[in-house]
Amino acid sequence: MNLLNKQKRISYTDRINEVSPIQLASSNPYYIHGKIPSYEEALIYAIKQKDVRYLIASLSLFRKISNWSLLYNIAKKENLIAQIIALYEVSRKVVKKVRKMPKRFINLAKKRKSKHYSYIIKNISSDDFKDIEKKWRVYIPLNLADFEEYKR
Repeated sequence: MNLLNKQKRISYTDRINEVSPIQLASSNPYYIHGKIPSYEEALIYAIKQKDVRYLIASLSLFRKISNWSLLYNIAKKENLIAQIIALYEVSRKVVKKVRKMPKRFINLAKKRKSKHYSYIIKNISSDDFKDIEKKWRVYIPLNLADFEEYKR
């Protein structure tokens, strides 16, 4: 591999680790060459991993998101809008200083709300976030005990 190319690469995991109190180690990182992935792309990547540690670490990304329309468009393409909003509401309860989501994003998500419940991670649901699960019809695989690192 060319040394110049190796220097200019960054993975989604590295991007998440920049802002998260929980550091992730990926056995098979997905490197991007030539550009730095946005926080919005890193959030979608973390959700698609379907791993609890990725989800816990990715909640701090909501503090850095500035381009909500990009996040909506990527989430719409990946069919993850309800999961994004459910995780956003969890992060508002757990992570400090999370900015408000634009009303337009929420209103567009309400129009697309499904009649059926969906899982972020198969067959795992929360005991502590039942109100958010019911509101967005998404089973959240996290509990308050998972967020010890955020309280420090």
